[in-house]
Amino acid sequence: LRKEETALVEEGETLKAAWLDMWDAASFVPLTPDAMLEWMKVRDEVMEKIKQRDAAARQVEDLRRAETEARQRLLKEMASLGVQTDALNGQPLAVVHEAAAEVCRRHEQEHQARHKAQEELRRAKADTERKSQAVEKALQALSQWEGQWSQSLDALGLAANATPEAVGAQLDTIDEMRQKAAQADDLRHQRVEKIELDITTFDGEVADTVAAVAPGLAALKTDEAVVELESRMEAAKGIRRQQEDRDKTITALERKIAESEESRREARNTIRHLQQTAGVEGVDQLLAAIERSERLRALRKELAQVEQALDQGGDGLALEVLREECRDVDLDEVATRESLLTQELSGLRDDERLARDEYHKARDAFEAIGGDDRPARAAGDRQVALADMRSIAEQYVRVRTAVLLLRWAIDRFRSRKQAPLLRRAGELFKMLTSGSFNQLGLDFDDQDRVHLTGLRPGGTGVGVSGMSTGTGDQLYLALRLASVEDYLERGNALPFVADNLFINFDDERAAAGFEVLEQLARKTQVVFFTHHWHLVELARAKLGGQVSVLLLPAAGC
Repeated sequence: LRKEETALVEEGETLKAAWLDMWDAASFVPLTPDAMLEWMKVRDEVMEKIKQRDAAARQVEDLRRAETEARQRLLKEMASLGVQTDALNGQPLAVVHEAAAEVCRRHEQEHQARHKAQEELRRAKADTERKSQAVEKALQALSQWEGQWSQSLDALGLAANATPEAVGAQLDTIDEMRQKAAQADDLRHQRVEKIELDITTFDGEVADTVAAVAPGLAALKTDEAVVELESRMEAAKGIRRQQEDRDKTITALERKIAESEESRREARNTIRHLQQTAGVEGVDQLLAAIERSERLRALRKELAQVEQALDQGGDGLALEVLREECRDVDLDEVATRESLLTQELSGLRDDERLARDEYHKARDAFEAIGGDDRPARAAGDRQVALADMRSIAEQYVRVRTAVLLLRWAIDRFRSRKQAPLLRRAGELFKMLTSGSFNQLGLDFDDQDRVHLTGLRPGGTGVGVSGMSTGTGDQLYLALRLASVEDYLERGNALPFVADNLFINFDDERAAAGFEVLEQLARKTQVVFFTHHWHLVELARAKLGGQVSVLLLPAAGC
């Protein structure tokens, strides 16, 4: 760490010198790199604002030129329409535009009024033509009606010069006489006879009813007998209603009596049970027992309240301890002491109120002269921040040391207790890379995430992202073969098929790959597909007669 610190200090001095050389051509002394970066950022923003200002100025100039041209065109068009534009010369575009809009609105209104008048004229002409045709049709119909009217008057024997109103009145009179005659005939032949028949039938039914229910009314006329029967029927209905009401009242009273008897039996049983429970005889003794019970319940409630008050104000002491402490207490002295403490508390509160008023007055006077406590608060905050920084730095040192120790312990534990799969993959990776990597390990990044690394013989770790394409393929093959071997120890042996497996291998590492596959072939069948003949020669040279080569026919043969 000291060597690393020295190197970092030297590197910092070098960078500082380079930084000063970089700004040697400037006409000012540069600040710190962070400050200059911020300065350059602000400078770029200022330059950008200047560009935006120039662009805006050019745009404003273009807009002003366009405004002038538009104002001239509007004035020219208005002048062509006969509008006086002398008062508009030199006016802003908005005023000219408003005047032009007013002219357009006036012309539009005139156009609409002219179009409306033309439309009304067209409708009036059409209406006049239609009414003329209607008048001609009406005259023709009138001529036909006059001929028919003369023929009708001759047929009725009326004067030819009789008016339609007089003829209509005569016809109405004749129709009315005809209707009266028909009504008289109807009354004579239908209604009078029917009414007489109904009266005879009604008299017979009334006589039969009187003979059946009231023989004493037989001497009365039919109308009088009917009135008397209705009177007696209403009286009978009233008596029937009174009887039904009395029956309902009797039923309700009987039900209420039954309920009262049941309540009395329940009350007697309850009183008997209470007497047995209280061990008394008679209702008077039971009432006295109930009063004593109510008194006992009230006393118990009061006792509970007193015990609760003692528990809250007794500082958690037991009742016996409080009773022993209060044995020799003088209640008069306690009352006097309580009164004195109350007065003292009132005086302290008055003093506090006066002090608060004085504080507010002093604070107002201090603020009136322009002073405040912000510098004092800032200084206090600075001291607090320094203390926090010191505490955080110490905590960081402890945590960082603990992290380094923990990682060292984890690495030591893994080196001793490494998983069999990772250990076997490391051995295969060492064979496939011809000893370029010694073994595989696990490492943590800045976010404490685990990553697989290859360890050089000197202990240097190389992450997967730092490996070449061929080395990455060899790492994947080592992991794959280690997992296959682990499966073969627990499951059924299945053939291992490899297709162009060594496409990114050089000859040395391809030969090492065939050696690794030869170890796997001792546990299961290995089928290796390739279209590179030099790999076949390399396998034969490395493994000898253990290799069985089959040539597949070319496609389309």
